[in-house]
Amino acid sequence: MDEHNRSPGSSCTNRVTMADDDSPNAGTNRSPARKKTTACRRCHSRKIKCSGGNPCDGCVSSRHEHCTYVLRNRKVKVAERYLQQVLAENARLKSSTAVGSTSPIEGVTVVPHLREEPSNPEENLSNPLIQDRAWFVPHDVANPPVYIGEASCTAFATRFRQALAEFQGATPHIPRTHYTQDENLLSALHSPVSWPGRTQAQLLLKVALININRAFHVVLTKPTLASLDQLYQDPRPPGALATCKFFALFALGEVYSRRAVVPSEGNFPGVSYFTHACSLFPILPERATLEHIEILILFSFFSHNLNRRNSAYLWIGSALRLSLTLGLHHNFSRTLAMEPVARQHRIRIWWTIYICDRMWGSKLGQPLMIPDRDITVDLPSLSGLTNEERAEFPDPEYIIASIKLAKIAGNIITTVYCRGHPPPFIQSVQRVLGDLKAWMAALPDSIRLAETGGCTPRHVVSLHLSFNQCVILATRPVLLHVFTKSRDDNSPTNDTTPVTSTLADACLYTARHSNELLTQLWIEGALSTFGYFDAHYLFSSAVILAISSVSDADNEDKDRLDSAAQLLQSMANSGNLSATEFCGHLDQVRSATNGSRSGVADAPGTSEEEQGLSSYNTFNATINPLTTEMALLEQPMEDFLTQAEFPFEFPNPVDLLHDTMLLSPKNYICCAVKSALDFFVHPVLSTLYNLPGQVGIGGIRGKDTTPHSDALVNALASGFTTLSCHGSGAINTPRQRSLPARPNVTKGKWLLEISGLADL
Repeated sequence: MDEHNRSPGSSCTNRVTMADDDSPNAGTNRSPARKKTTACRRCHSRKIKCSGGNPCDGCVSSRHEHCTYVLRNRKVKVAERYLQQVLAENARLKSSTAVGSTSPIEGVTVVPHLREEPSNPEENLSNPLIQDRAWFVPHDVANPPVYIGEASCTAFATRFRQALAEFQGATPHIPRTHYTQDENLLSALHSPVSWPGRTQAQLLLKVALININRAFHVVLTKPTLASLDQLYQDPRPPGALATCKFFALFALGEVYSRRAVVPSEGNFPGVSYFTHACSLFPILPERATLEHIEILILFSFFSHNLNRRNSAYLWIGSALRLSLTLGLHHNFSRTLAMEPVARQHRIRIWWTIYICDRMWGSKLGQPLMIPDRDITVDLPSLSGLTNEERAEFPDPEYIIASIKLAKIAGNIITTVYCRGHPPPFIQSVQRVLGDLKAWMAALPDSIRLAETGGCTPRHVVSLHLSFNQCVILATRPVLLHVFTKSRDDNSPTNDTTPVTSTLADACLYTARHSNELLTQLWIEGALSTFGYFDAHYLFSSAVILAISSVSDADNEDKDRLDSAAQLLQSMANSGNLSATEFCGHLDQVRSATNGSRSGVADAPGTSEEEQGLSSYNTFNATINPLTTEMALLEQPMEDFLTQAEFPFEFPNPVDLLHDTMLLSPKNYICCAVKSALDFFVHPVLSTLYNLPGQVGIGGIRGKDTTPHSDALVNALASGFTTLSCHGSGAINTPRQRSLPARPNVTKGKWLLEISGLADL
């Protein structure tokens, strides 16, 4: 349209705009518009309907030799802004082609690659542990490669060693070999197994029930003890299902009570009871009962002690599937008669399976087996139970907290470690940490850690270790990213942002806290000798401490790492198969870190920045490693979690302050003020920018979350003779400060009323 013939309102009223996205590539994301069918010349002249195609049906039936179409230039309405962008890009391409170099082939001009504008570092950040393809490691020529879940701790240890190595191929993953082999279990089947004496059976059963029912609910204690007494009094042989259940409990009782050193895998405590119980459960039943499901849960528990993690995941998966066939994930109809104890037992059995499925899967990197939206059963409670019946069930607060934590663990796998169509990585971590913080805030006093000098029950410590592991699982990809960038000579110095630094700090906090809890358990003699999870938490925290020790060889994390290695070795010497496996991985990690540390120390003239130390708090051991809850309550983490939505695109105050050609002095100040407020609303992000003439503005730490007027003056006054800032509203400290002027900028005295900034 001619500019002179256009009416004054035509630019806004008669123009058909496109979608909100007016970028040049906006059209490429839409499906192409369906072309309107055009009649061929013959059909058009005869005014008949044309079927299209070449030739069309009419030309074929009339045996017409030439079926041709008229090419018409269709008119398409586009937004004027989009057209201007296309023309501007065309001009840039022409200018770049003009200065392009000529290739040896005559007439071919090489157009230099157009450099994209730098974006916010977090915008394109993805989980560094998730590769394009799934991870498979060849182990045995006769067997298929072993699948490695990226969320597993051993996989993270390998990725860390690869980050230390010059070439990733030089640090292969260590396959898991320290577990009770299938052959050993099969050979144990041929060994004669008899019922233990009545006294020994009662002791084994009580030990198993105490250790299981403190954290989970699998069997009813009183009926189980009564059934055992009846079995020893009745001369008739017990049924296969009852025998299977009791022998599974005997196996767990023996492994929980044994403290002696095990010389070999074949003598692992409880194996003979376990294999005999498995032989009595040869097939999965078509119509299952709760007793079948209880046995499968017990099998899963014992398999972890054998370091057969895949088997444990299989057993609990089978229990979950059988539970679905019984409808345990739904409430039992109130119209059907059921005793309150049986109803509550049914509910708690389901939630125990739910917890185990989520937790077992998160440690292997396996997907969820059932979505939360399909579960409608009530949470555990004591309603409807008499005082005598309530003695059968512990307080539901603990198991409810475990349920909510297991749900968060499942969300970590589906969001942070998602391979297909993953959500934004940093936003996923933000949501998960927000859920973890809310979980901790809602925790009842009865299941919180005791104050210094107090005594915390063992199962409560296990709950907090599990919580710490969720924090580590969510944040350690960011820690590895920060560590890798800090060692990359080609990486920009500002790649480590306050966001990534804050998340890395939280990971280090949590690892130190887990290390302290586990060390205290060892001092008190409460560390599980053959348990899988204590060894797992110890190894997980040790790898994080190893990363910190590499970044700062003088901090205390190296001592913590050495202590964790000694504890793991002590557990391995006692026959803990999981600890033996983790010791092999940790030895490789420590060897790699020692080599990396010596390499950095030997480098001549190595400055602190060249050693990869962050300019923020990351890898700074001066922070008191108190609790993980305190790490989540640190001010940078508070600022990060309280953002309603993580802003990837926000105004860059540097660009606005530099662009004086387009702004009048008044607009210059207005844009600078609004830009400064944009990033002061998010203090954790404010250190992304270094304003002209200033060292930089850091995020506000401590309880006072409002930015000081000094900082705002520094942000705005780099180009003015005098800037007076009277504090009110967003800024609570009245100040008046004079700053030197920046050359080539219109000088003047400006007065800003902070209370009126919202109207700018």
